[in-house]
Amino acid sequence: MTGQVIRAEAAPVISGSLFNVQVRVRTPRTLASGLRVTDVYVVTDSGVWSADVDSADQRRCGAGCTVAVGRGVADGVTAGEGVQVVARLVDAQGRTFLLRDGQVQVK
Repeated sequence: MTGQVIRAEAAPVISGSLFNVQVRVRTPRTLASGLRVTDVYVVTDSGVWSADVDSADQRRCGAGCTVAVGRGVADGVTAGEGVQVVARLVDAQGRTFLLRDGQVQVK
């Protein structure tokens, strides 16, 4: 992935006691087919929340675009809190990359 720009856009939402974190990953077309999101991490003031992302929880959203969702109990995360979301990506060769979005607010 040398020299190619990959972007992440996160949308963390709390619904009752459940926390859903949608991450949209945009890549150059040549990378999109073999790249998948395996984990989502949410960095808060009090720690790090994490969730696995199953293949059933991700889909293509156009050429060079993947949407993945991490789900779990909202332990340590509150609505209105500013957080940073990090996605763990794995490419077709098995290489691992971490990609973060800018600061976002939990809704």
